[in-house]
Amino acid sequence: MLTTPEFTSVEGAYLALLRLVTEDAEHHIAARGNEASEILGVGFRLTDPRQRLPYLAERKVNPVFQFAEALWYLAGRRDLEMIGYYAPSMRASSADGIHLGGSAYGHTLFSQANGATQSPFDQVMRLLQKCR
Repeated sequence: MLTTPEFTSVEGAYLALLRLVTEDAEHHIAARGNEASEILGVGFRLTDPRQRLPYLAERKVNPVFQFAEALWYLAGRRDLEMIGYYAPSMRASSADGIHLGGSAYGHTLFSQANGATQSPFDQVMRLLQKCR
């Protein structure tokens, strides 16, 4: 039987997952020209969910940016006006200096595609409500 690994903090999970992808990667990709290794379908359980920030000297963490980024995604935005304040370096990824493309996941999830009557999020919600 498979079991989900447990960690007391995100820091422990982060280090274990880095070790796993470094030593036993399933795929090697080059997203937007950046080479990376990945393992799909990995999960873990936190035994203390209050320990959800990694505190590693090598990994600079900005919790304010992380919360701002989550709100930016949930608002369905792709403009740099708000998020650019918290991460000015993101402007370098913009073709027009105003909007981001592929990394603006919230915009893709919460906006209607050309010709669509609902966003992908609304479509999933509708399907889930039918399953009740």
